[in-house]
Amino acid sequence: MNLVELRAFTAVAKGGGFVRAAGILNRSQPTITAQIKNLEGRYNVELFFRGRGRTSQLTPLGERLFEITQALFQLEEDASNLLSSAGKLRDGIIRIGAIAPRSAINMLGKFHQRYPNVDVKLTFANSEEILSAVIDCRIDVGFLGAHEDHPACDMYPLSSPEIVLIAHSGHHIHRAGIIDRAAFKSETLLMREPGSETRQLAEEQLHRHNYVPGRALEIGSREGVCAAVAAGIGIGIVSADEIEPRKEYKIVRFSDFRVFGTLRLVCLKKRRHSPLIRELLTTIIGEVR
Repeated sequence: MNLVELRAFTAVAKGGGFVRAAGILNRSQPTITAQIKNLEGRYNVELFFRGRGRTSQLTPLGERLFEITQALFQLEEDASNLLSSAGKLRDGIIRIGAIAPRSAINMLGKFHQRYPNVDVKLTFANSEEILSAVIDCRIDVGFLGAHEDHPACDMYPLSSPEIVLIAHSGHHIHRAGIIDRAAFKSETLLMREPGSETRQLAEEQLHRHNYVPGRALEIGSREGVCAAVAAGIGIGIVSADEIEPRKEYKIVRFSDFRVFGTLRLVCLKKRRHSPLIRELLTTIIGEVR
């Protein structure tokens, strides 16, 4: 197995083309092209589709190999960081995914104070997407909802936020602050996209208690749900700790039950002792063994 060729393959797949890969590795494009051809020829396989405009599109086999090589070279980087830092962090980059800004940013504040020279790259997605990114090494750690355990990951519980309804401040149910099964039947319910743990937990409880809305609309982000509620389009389901206090909407609860989620911090088991990841986990949850 030629690691130079695998590194060239990974750069082409990650950069989206041979020209970008040459820049990433500081090599000439013909060199990168030759290394890819040698790799394919050695195993008699095709890793990229050939054809005009498609030279950097991965084949199904290429996609599977890319998953492996991403993890391979991430572990190599982790080993290098471990040895060079010798347990003393000075700088670096940590990639974090979160389901919402407020909880993640509040917890990252202490880490930033402790390690001001470490750059934090923070992205937002739903729980399903965050878990997938952690497993594929596209991010280092993630803040996600009460997602089912994964054998490759460590998950650390952080809090149990309540999942609530929000209604426009002029909506009649806002005055009571609660909604029962009969009233719910006449409402338009605004839901997050599939993969959202808030949506999954709410749907489970709505089904269990036989709460059926008059209509349901899917909106692809928490911010979109809040904006739609503020515009009077319907009532939305959100996590209470992730909404900003606004005069346009107020919290409403179900009369028969309450719903709570679980915010967890997740990382790959095999990467939890990488220096940056270890220090982030220690800062937020305590000593990691």
